[in-house]
Amino acid sequence: MAVITHLKACWRTLVVVATPLLLSPLIFPGTSPVSKCGFGLIMMAVFWLTEALPLPVTALLPVLLFPLMGIVPSKEVSRFYLMDINFLLMGGLCVAMAIEECNLHKRFALRLLLFLGVQPRRLMLGFMLATGILSMWISNTASTAMMLPVARALFARLFVLKRRRDAGKQSRVVMADTTENTELMVKEPPEDTAELEEDTSRQSDVTEDVVDFHQLDPESLGLLKALCLCVCYSANCGGVGTLTGSAPQLVLKGQIDSIDGGRGTLSFTSYMVYALPLSALCLVCMWLLLQITCFGFRKTFSCRGSENAEDDAEIRNLIKRDYKALGPMSFAEWVVMLHFIMLVLLWLTRQPGFFTGWSHLFLSGYLSDAVPAILVSCSLFICPRQRPNVLFFRRKGDTSEPVSQEAILQWSVVSSRFPWGVLLLLGGGFALADACQKSGMSRAVAERLVFVKSMSPSVAGIVVTLISALSTEFIANTVVATLLLPIIIEVARSMVVHPMYIMLPATIVTSCAFMLPVATPPNAIAFAGGDIRVIDMVKSGFVIKIVTILCVVLSVNTWGMAYFQLHHVPTWFASSMESYNSSVLLQTENTTLPMGMLL
Repeated sequence: MAVITHLKACWRTLVVVATPLLLSPLIFPGTSPVSKCGFGLIMMAVFWLTEALPLPVTALLPVLLFPLMGIVPSKEVSRFYLMDINFLLMGGLCVAMAIEECNLHKRFALRLLLFLGVQPRRLMLGFMLATGILSMWISNTASTAMMLPVARALFARLFVLKRRRDAGKQSRVVMADTTENTELMVKEPPEDTAELEEDTSRQSDVTEDVVDFHQLDPESLGLLKALCLCVCYSANCGGVGTLTGSAPQLVLKGQIDSIDGGRGTLSFTSYMVYALPLSALCLVCMWLLLQITCFGFRKTFSCRGSENAEDDAEIRNLIKRDYKALGPMSFAEWVVMLHFIMLVLLWLTRQPGFFTGWSHLFLSGYLSDAVPAILVSCSLFICPRQRPNVLFFRRKGDTSEPVSQEAILQWSVVSSRFPWGVLLLLGGGFALADACQKSGMSRAVAERLVFVKSMSPSVAGIVVTLISALSTEFIANTVVATLLLPIIIEVARSMVVHPMYIMLPATIVTSCAFMLPVATPPNAIAFAGGDIRVIDMVKSGFVIKIVTILCVVLSVNTWGMAYFQLHHVPTWFASSMESYNSSVLLQTENTTLPMGMLL
């Protein structure tokens, strides 16, 4: 037992030391580049899976390993840590911080709840839409951390109102039967004042606003679980709606950019046109499934109105009170909202595809989505938090001396709150993927996936999607995308299909982790409240996961197929297959695959 205790205390050190020793035969003198790259890939995968080292620290290993093993020069490895995608993420996160700094996200969420209604079913829909929309632009963790306390507070008010209503039904006149007559028995007030105080305190226990979340009736507990789950699930699902919503989409864009020769095949607009309807479809399906779980099939599809209009009015007043506490929109909120709208418009109109975007005014290939992100974020470091009293900004009648105003974003705040580890994780993933491609590791793995190559493209896409969906329950979604996407590119080459036909669903389902608390930070936050058990998350998450996988597969085979022209092998991908198989190039360049191969 003492040995086991010591092993538990230093297991991380043992993993860090033992892993390279056990893999050392792969880098003996005379081994191939594929073998040496496999050493780095397996070691990083073990460290990522076990978290023996912090994820960002493991992401730095390509700078150390691949130059030493002669796979990629140090200068080439280092450039992957500051690509334009990293700056796209940096700019987007700075705007998200500005939104959080001025409480604009809270104002939006409360306003949306008031608009949709306060009945339990509409309340759940309001929380899901608010959390999902916020997760498209700010981090999933931040949106969950903001919305979950609001959901618990509103549930506490609902439970108190229900308890008062039930207590009112029980206060009735007591009838007592006598042997001959029936008398109306009225309870006499106690003569002793101590007994009176005890009775009063007992009555107040029924109507007090303090709620013990660990002693709820089954119906109330089911509603609480549904509210908590709808917040964390919608945060995971809403993040796939935009390119910057979560890190796996940025990994996908980085991989597409590495093989399309800088053509901008996947832009912010093109991804959003595909993913936003998918995200909305998944949110609606999740809402219906949670409704059935909480209220039952009959109540979910019932057209009857609310039975407790007074309770709904009180909940609405509670939300109104919180909304009014924010006061009128401040100068900072207006400025941040204008910057946010400007950023979204610049992203959507840069290279929309269905009309000429503003990027055509500049040299071709010089602009990416990172440019407007950095432009807007830099502007937020300049614009003041309060209305300045200078020049035409001065209010009428203001005679005070002009003073310098603090900017909306302060570098001290941004540097302390910015998730620098995410940038390193993205850079390490890109460096690892590049090493796997240059060493031939990805191709070697793809050639051994015989069972996938023998399938039709549609079946292969479903199999890879299921593998990705299962892996993301135990491994960070960014790590799953980083490890799988380079291999999927080589599988697509060998099968002669559009790479995005398999890469899109495999990337999106990495964010569909609903079954375990450790799968995503939103799940962990919801589980930390103590209202949800692991079995509750597994039961509801399993069904929702199956439904979301079906939605993803449906989307890529319908509007995704039509919008991205996935039934064509693009010329930029066909030309890159020359080194892989010259005969495949002659058969696929500028050709269209029969729809029967995809169905």
